[in-house]
Amino acid sequence: MARGCASRLLVLSATGNLRALVAGLVVTVVSQAALRGGLSPARNEISTWWLIDASHRNVSAYLPEFGALIFGCVLFIAAVWLARKSAAVKMVSIRSGLGGRVGRSRMGSDRLACQLVF
Repeated sequence: MARGCASRLLVLSATGNLRALVAGLVVTVVSQAALRGGLSPARNEISTWWLIDASHRNVSAYLPEFGALIFGCVLFIAAVWLARKSAAVKMVSIRSGLGGRVGRSRMGSDRLACQLVF
């Protein structure tokens, strides 16, 4: 019925969409009932099902002493490697998409330079 989030319903109802206006009103009434109305006891009961003690939420307690630092360094190295790999792939695809070719530069030097053909 809603076809999107509450923000989208608000925008659609501002453009004159009556279906979005009705769906937005239903969402508003149900959320208010869940917060302070008849659905509040059910919400309070359900919220107690997932309480996790603070000592169990500490992931670094399961790692060695410098495990978090090592894990962070490994993630950083992996991110740099992936960024360089995707940048190289993008450069090759951009060059080939624009008709780029590798050849001698205009100055006549022996080094290779990228020249775009338009």
